[in-house]
Amino acid sequence: MLLSGASNLVLLDEPTNDLDVATLGAVEEMLLDFAGAAIIVTHDRWFLDRVATSILAFEGDGRVVRHHGNYSDYLERLAETEAAPEPQPAARAAPAAAKTAAPAAKRGLNYSEKRELEGILGKIEAAEGEVQELEAKLGDPTVYSAGKDQVADLVRKLDAARQRAAALVTRWEELEQRSAGAGA
Repeated sequence: MLLSGASNLVLLDEPTNDLDVATLGAVEEMLLDFAGAAIIVTHDRWFLDRVATSILAFEGDGRVVRHHGNYSDYLERLAETEAAPEPQPAARAAPAAAKTAAPAAKRGLNYSEKRELEGILGKIEAAEGEVQELEAKLGDPTVYSAGKDQVADLVRKLDAARQRAAALVTRWEELEQRSAGAGA
């Protein structure tokens, strides 16, 4: 009975595990166009960057904290929090943390990250093309006579497309840096 009617909630558990690229793209587009809420459990950072508008992070002390934005936004806020000055006793432990972080930056890319790097430029190009397409639509004066809902929808899609493109570029830079660091 519950599933026979219209729904405004989707629950997905590791949706990217066994999907081919075309199906994954269709799932992403469905989620981006979905007007309701989606609760997604995944280890796929790329997927989170594409579809997430907020992150529920399970903190080490057992708390669950909601962070607005996609996965890249969450990582930026996390880095800002960690970079903030800490009390003096914690500052003494910082050199040990720096020693353990250095090998991680030099460790290179794993198999899935190498595959991601191979295809990311095409995805960046597609995302930037989507931004240009939406900007062109918003530049057409006739779109404004169709009503404010259509304009608002286009603006929302443009903002999301810009965020996706920026997240892709950031991810590409990160992968390139790690790939180059491993070869040095």
